[in-house]
Amino acid sequence: MSDYADISDEDLTAYLDGEADDALSSRIEAALAMDASIAQRLEALSIDVGSLKGALDGLLPSAPRDLVPARAAANTNRPWGIGATVAASLIVGVTAGYLYASKPAPEPGWMAYVAAYQALYVNATLADAGGAQGTELAQLAGVLGRDLEGVDTAPNLTFKRGQVLGFKGKPLVQLAYLSSAGDPVALCIIKTSGEAKPVTTTQLEGMQAASWSDGNHAYLLIGGDDAALVAENAAFFAQTL
Repeated sequence: MSDYADISDEDLTAYLDGEADDALSSRIEAALAMDASIAQRLEALSIDVGSLKGALDGLLPSAPRDLVPARAAANTNRPWGIGATVAASLIVGVTAGYLYASKPAPEPGWMAYVAAYQALYVNATLADAGGAQGTELAQLAGVLGRDLEGVDTAPNLTFKRGQVLGFKGKPLVQLAYLSSAGDPVALCIIKTSGEAKPVTTTQLEGMQAASWSDGNHAYLLIGGDDAALVAENAAFFAQTL
């Protein structure tokens, strides 16, 4: 049995990384000269720095300058093993960063577009609108395939007009109101599918908003900064429609 069989992989790794003390380093170097199996184990634990360097050639220009730990950069007198460790870290870090940067951002949903559009509304946008007639509401109901009775009787909201917009080929109906404080508020409805969802309140583009779904249509009520008004009318519309 080899006199050096008790040298562990952890000992060899510490030697490669320059972490072994003088006694352990001397013993490993003696073992390398006397025991071929130790040399084979050390080689198996080693990293081909040349190959790593080639792989890094195309990645380093885009790597953050602070990617290499300061302690590794400072200790230039370490054995060659530390170079392999740093190189491996660079491969993993740069590749992960590249994959993260290359991943496309999620595309905004219909509510984000509605919120951006509603943010452009001011009181004057709707002040002179006279309110939709019954025939107009009937046309909008036909577009959605559902009854819109009661949408002009919401509490503390004056119904001003309705219009058909669109999102990814689907009709999107916007019903526009002015609150008692004069803030533009919109109820937007789009066809959807899936499970019904209860009313959830949030903020979009700095405006109070509430959304819900009945399984066939999705709804978004948005506008102004009166959270209580939006919550009250969301509950009203969810029950009425």
